[in-house]
Amino acid sequence: MGATTSSARVVINTRPIERAAPLSAALAANNHRVVELPLLTLQPRHASRHDDLLMQRWLRGAYAVTVVVSPTAAAMAIAYWQQAQQSSAAEANTNDADSAITAISQPSQIIAVGDATAAVLREYGLTVEQPLIANNEGMLQMPLIAGLKASDQVLMWRGLGGRRLLVETLRQRGINVDSIAWYERIWPPASAPLYQQWLSNYRLAQQTETAQQSAQAPVVIISSGAAFEYWQHLVATTKVMAADQSLTDHSADRDTNSALKLADFDYIVLGDRLAAFLHEHQLTYYQVESLDTATIVAAVAKLTSSL
Repeated sequence: MGATTSSARVVINTRPIERAAPLSAALAANNHRVVELPLLTLQPRHASRHDDLLMQRWLRGAYAVTVVVSPTAAAMAIAYWQQAQQSSAAEANTNDADSAITAISQPSQIIAVGDATAAVLREYGLTVEQPLIANNEGMLQMPLIAGLKASDQVLMWRGLGGRRLLVETLRQRGINVDSIAWYERIWPPASAPLYQQWLSNYRLAQQTETAQQSAQAPVVIISSGAAFEYWQHLVATTKVMAADQSLTDHSADRDTNSALKLADFDYIVLGDRLAAFLHEHQLTYYQVESLDTATIVAAVAKLTSSL
């Protein structure tokens, strides 16, 4: 993966479809060629009886702090809250079953991970705090979290399996942590054919590009270990579709009719764990602590200038 003087890159935006558009628009505005290839999609989970009990405890003020890890978790929890309030109003035979959730006091202090999460919560009039850095380390450094005592209780609104490091760290301090997984991440069925089509088009385009252009590795945004696991699967199992005979006849020294390997890409990764994993596998990466649009656009520029 050689350096280049051009700042325009192929950037593979792997964010879920419902979160991809703002980032894709910003990257395109900076003259990057954007490929939307979601590695995970978010599938809602039905609240279990246990989840119902946790939310009832939350509504009664049992938790000192609520940690909300994503806009999706925020929206789904608020929808549950609204439904619970409407049910209570209906049972009381009042006329305000459609009242806003701000009509009752906020049961807990709320920490929002990321600006998008905070925006969803504030839209409903909730008061939230945010870590300076939107990751596990940033949350652990917050006075609100650092000041928790062993007798305190924390509720997390998250996706299935998310923020395990934060949960483990708080539990080691003797703090009781409950969590509700409002959704789970699954591999999108459409991503495999999308990647195969892109790969074939990319290899075909390399025939007409200059050597300098071909030296630019596509940039892949990786936000979680689960996303990288699927990315590894896609790269390992996808072959080029040589629909154009000129692709298979192309000179072998440009190697344009073979599949790509993990090392043929550059990566923007979220957090220390992913960075350590890519470092161990000797892959080229740039680490970020937030997935907000400005951070990712800047990371693409910094990754390019460092090569």
